[in-house]
Amino acid sequence: MKSEIKCAVNWLICQFKKFGCKQEKQLEQFSNILINLLMKRYENHWYPECPIRGSGLRAISIQQEFSDNTIFEAAKISCFENIYEYLKQMNKYLIWIDPGEVIIKDIKLKKEIKIFDYNYEQRKIENSNQLIIQTPSQYQAQLQAQVQIQQQFQLQQQQQQQLQQLQLQQQQLAQYQAQLLLQLQNSLLNPIVQQQLTLIYNNVINFNNNNTFNEIEEKFRLLNEFNILFNNTNTNTNTNSNNKSFINQI
Repeated sequence: MKSEIKCAVNWLICQFKKFGCKQEKQLEQFSNILINLLMKRYENHWYPECPIRGSGLRAISIQQEFSDNTIFEAAKISCFENIYEYLKQMNKYLIWIDPGEVIIKDIKLKKEIKIFDYNYEQRKIENSNQLIIQTPSQYQAQLQAQVQIQQQFQLQQQQQQQLQQLQLQQQQLAQYQAQLLLQLQNSLLNPIVQQQLTLIYNNVINFNNNNTFNEIEEKFRLLNEFNILFNNTNTNTNTNSNNKSFINQI
């Protein structure tokens, strides 16, 4: 919490200096008091497991005389009497202070800038430590481990995509089977012919388990041929010799 608050307060102090404030000792006192007041204010409103929670309460408004009361309270305690002189020169800002992140929003320009990022700071520390303690062999081993992790991640992604594609094709196959069955059930064929076609249809759908792309592709091929057979039968009212080769496959 303190790192985020300190970062936000330092940014505010820099703005005061930018507009001509040279009271170093008073700025330091104001800074320390403001940090302590904000820490007390955020004490029961800081949720690292859910950073966005309570963000509205923690937000600091910079809008001239309508700026956040905590700023004026710190100014009063530190006897920073001319603080308004610097606040009125600043644009209107909103400072979001959340666990692991501090963002400054310029209300007038509608721009945001992130001035604190916990993940970035941690990476800097970790990288700095690695440069100090790692030998070349350790660095190479870590690099290889990172490559392996990346390859495993890519493989998992590919497997996930293949599984999703397989499931999609299985759904499409099931819909096609249901469509053909509905056509068969609603046909006006001779009952004996319809019984023969139903037997062929059942043999087709039970031909394999649809667990691989090849099995699904083969099932689609057989269903397409069955569909042709069904349409020919509807036209000729009986199965002809041209359909025998397909029937013999089932």
